[in-house]
Amino acid sequence: TLPTASKSFALTNFTANAEEPLLSFRDGKTFLGKYNYGNGKVYVSATSLEKGSSTLPQIPEIFVPLLYKASISSSGARQVAYTIGLDDQLETLNQITETDLVFKLSGQNGEFIPGQRNLGNKTVLSLDENLNTSGFYDLQLGEGAPLAVYGFNYNRKESNLAYLGLDDLAELPKDRFSVLSNTARADLSQIVGEQAEGISYWRWCIILALIFLGIESLLIRFWKA
Repeated sequence: TLPTASKSFALTNFTANAEEPLLSFRDGKTFLGKYNYGNGKVYVSATSLEKGSSTLPQIPEIFVPLLYKASISSSGARQVAYTIGLDDQLETLNQITETDLVFKLSGQNGEFIPGQRNLGNKTVLSLDENLNTSGFYDLQLGEGAPLAVYGFNYNRKESNLAYLGLDDLAELPKDRFSVLSNTARADLSQIVGEQAEGISYWRWCIILALIFLGIESLLIRFWKA
């Protein structure tokens, strides 16, 4: 059951606040929206949560997860794990009070000063080719104590297996592999053995020899008769 509202207010979307509609009315207007505010989030409902105004609080399978997700996303949690070659920047709170101080990242293989630019109350650090080894890196401002620790991992994209279909395999040269049909999979061990040792014809020779001996004995027997 979806929530309903008997009366509501019209929410104005401010571009600077980056509205994210969580629930919408049938006409597309926002029922419940999430907005950026400083380093946190603000959740605004177009209707009161009183019983006579909305049925949203009376639907626990929707209302309770909304409260849980809102509490998690508004807790100020920051990203602490990054992928080398995939994530090219990280954000940190702007704590520069002196112009001659800069952020630096230090790990087991040394330290380097990333590119940095101020964006409001945040500082965006650009990760370049200097960061090419996985591990934990301390974020420092000048020679002060570490402000945060970030983990950088190698890109595991090579572990994502991708498969070719039969049509794609049919277009490839067959000098290095063979394509087995579904009917041939039952005799896979035999096929592998034949490819490794060659096709064994001696069984067929014995079978044919026995057949011809049988035919010969029948001809001799009935020919005399």
